[in-house]
Amino acid sequence: MPAAIQEPAAGRVKYGLMLRGNRPIPLSTNLVPRTGVLGVDEFGCRVSGRAGPAMATHPGAGWRKKHRMNAKITLGLSELTPEQKVTFTEERITSLNSNAATFPAPNPSVAVLTTAKNNLDIRLKAIAQMESLLDAERSYALTEEAELDVLLQQEANYVENIAKGEASVILLSGFPLAQEPMPVGQLAPPQNLLGIATDIEGQTKLKWNSVHGAKSYIVECANNPNGPWSQVTVTTRISCLATNLTPGTKYWFRVRAVGAAGLSGWSDPAAKLAA
Repeated sequence: MPAAIQEPAAGRVKYGLMLRGNRPIPLSTNLVPRTGVLGVDEFGCRVSGRAGPAMATHPGAGWRKKHRMNAKITLGLSELTPEQKVTFTEERITSLNSNAATFPAPNPSVAVLTTAKNNLDIRLKAIAQMESLLDAERSYALTEEAELDVLLQQEANYVENIAKGEASVILLSGFPLAQEPMPVGQLAPPQNLLGIATDIEGQTKLKWNSVHGAKSYIVECANNPNGPWSQVTVTTRISCLATNLTPGTKYWFRVRAVGAAGLSGWSDPAAKLAA
């Protein structure tokens, strides 16, 4: 015997009958005009909506409400890796097989899905195995490359010892000759010397453009653009910090480059008020 249907808004429904008081009345399409939950059928489905011809019921067991559903499937395949798709397919195959009564003839069939899933799984495992082998081969190659570098350097040293600086002898070995360094020539004066204020009293930061061929820079300062000048620092960088300045005093700074070709000319002076 089907389970009793829960009580609706207009009365109690039981086994396809409307109960008003103790008097059973057969349920028909015009006895429950209200909208909302009408009850639960013998299959445990909630009956909702407005009673009418589209929801006509009849007394007796075995009636089922036809639900109008709009549910859709979301696959999200673009967010899955190939390995995750294999697992996803395995789970779907298990579900279809476990519910064969509901899904008697899947399209594509479970056999087709299984074959496609297995093919991808086999290919992925082969790729993983090849990648593992490639990683090992790359490691071996790096080691062997380092060994070859050492041997070539030893061979070059041997040839240089035999050649004793003779270019023609080195060329007989097939090794390329080292290019002689080109003279840089006269260094250009540094450009765009700039004084920058700091938050520390008595200090000013200086920076300038690098000069090709320069090994270091000499920085000087003065209280007058015409001097006399005193050395601030010698640096290999293209910036420096002038310290021990008198706060509120205007200073002029200049810089020159030092290289193999000698000294460059002085940069244009840059004025800055010390913090």
